[in-house]
Amino acid sequence: MPLHLSLFCRMASEALNVRRIIIDAKAWLSASQDTQSELIRYHFGKEERWKGIERLLKRNQNALTLRKAKNIITLNVDLRNSTQFSAKCISGRSIDVYKEFVREFHRIVRQAALLHDGVMDKTIGDGAQVLFNVYKSDLLPIKPYDNTDHAKKRAIECAYVIERNLKNLIDRTKISHFDTSLLALGGGLTIGSAFVGSIDTDIRGFEYSAYSHDTNHAGKLVSEARASSVQDWLKGCIDRGAKTLVFKGHGNPDELKYDDIQPIIEALAHKRISVLLTDPNFGSIRGYVSYVIPKGDKEGSMQTVYLLTPLR
Repeated sequence: MPLHLSLFCRMASEALNVRRIIIDAKAWLSASQDTQSELIRYHFGKEERWKGIERLLKRNQNALTLRKAKNIITLNVDLRNSTQFSAKCISGRSIDVYKEFVREFHRIVRQAALLHDGVMDKTIGDGAQVLFNVYKSDLLPIKPYDNTDHAKKRAIECAYVIERNLKNLIDRTKISHFDTSLLALGGGLTIGSAFVGSIDTDIRGFEYSAYSHDTNHAGKLVSEARASSVQDWLKGCIDRGAKTLVFKGHGNPDELKYDDIQPIIEALAHKRISVLLTDPNFGSIRGYVSYVIPKGDKEGSMQTVYLLTPLR
């Protein structure tokens, strides 16, 4: 082959390789942008929110990187009695039932979170974590901005919606030799300072989350909510020497004496009860059925127990 023809073929081959590289790069970039959009929609959901996030990223590529923020609300939820449920599914070879149940539960949590202007943080096994009070000028400057008191109320409302939709899911699920009515929701709710955002700027590792002692405490409260019964909390309050137990329902709080508490304990003995625990810093919100009990030895330290399941 003449030299000039050989050079031409080599150049043409290299040009084709370069063209392929460009095409592949464009395809990767497009796929990357699509993946980023999907992840943003997963975490932030509402159209006005995720579009605001995308506009924010166009102005500042580091808009979602980790930063410190105050009054971050963490709602951590999990299934009570899920260990027995998964064990029964394994022994009965009902893996599809278990998989669909957990998948639907995760969908319920995300839907409730986004409906109440929260951010879907992550799923953790058969549980999940949601953040509130992140839309503010020093963190995610996307209007309308959050108000801490309103965000606290929305977080509790979110837990109630999750409980209601979970109950419907439980009622639809049938497993032989397992009473699905034993399943319930356990939740932990905290508020405090946290590092919020994404640690990894690489889209493959993108996760919008919160990191702090208070965030971890929400998970510990869930463990407590899953393991204990409502009766244990009420009895524990009496055992710790509390003369009265504050009952918060619609209207003004009422003080319940021991004789008033005993019938409540008996009424709850055979009911599936979903429970939401808050740490003392969170306080309690009027208008929701809850019990405020002394927590630990610290003077004035009170923990609120929300009964998400209607008592009647």
